[in-house]
Amino acid sequence: LKTLNACDFGDLLCHPIRIFRANPDVLKEYHKRFRYILVDEYQDTNTAQYMWLRLLAQRPGGPRSGSPGGSVPSLS
Repeated sequence: LKTLNACDFGDLLCHPIRIFRANPDVLKEYHKRFRYILVDEYQDTNTAQYMWLRLLAQRPGGPRSGSPGGSVPSLS
C-alpha cells in the first residue's frame, strides 16, 4: 500500500493518532474546530478508535455522557 501511496482502514485510524501526538498544535486545531463529539455504538470501538477519541475529547472542561452498560433502553 505504501508504494501506491494508499491507506487501509487501520492506517486511517493510526495515522491521526501519530499526527496528534507528534504535533500538539494540530490536535489543538481539532479541539477548536469540533466542540462536541458524538459516538454511536461506543461499546464496539477498538483500541485505536478509543485512543483517537480520547485524544480528541481530552479538551479541558469538555462534557461527557454515556451509559455504563453501553445500551439504550428500547421504546417498545
